[in-house]
Amino acid sequence: MTLAQAHLTKRYNVIVLTVLTLSKGSEDGLAKIFRRASGIATPETMMRDDEVLVIFDELADIEQLMH
Repeated sequence: MTLAQAHLTKRYNVIVLTVLTLSKGSEDGLAKIFRRASGIATPETMMRDDEVLVIFDELADIEQLMH
């Protein structure tokens, strides 16, 4: 689903800044989770279940999205 199809701004009044892709790896012999930003989000940005949205807005709007 794209950000445009999700209507997050319209439904929750939040702005999606970017999407973080998570990957597992190791560094210095320790297991780590790496986060890579996909660039500036656009309406065509695809969302996947295993990604993290970086959003901006009032805390009340973000809390509404999370519930």
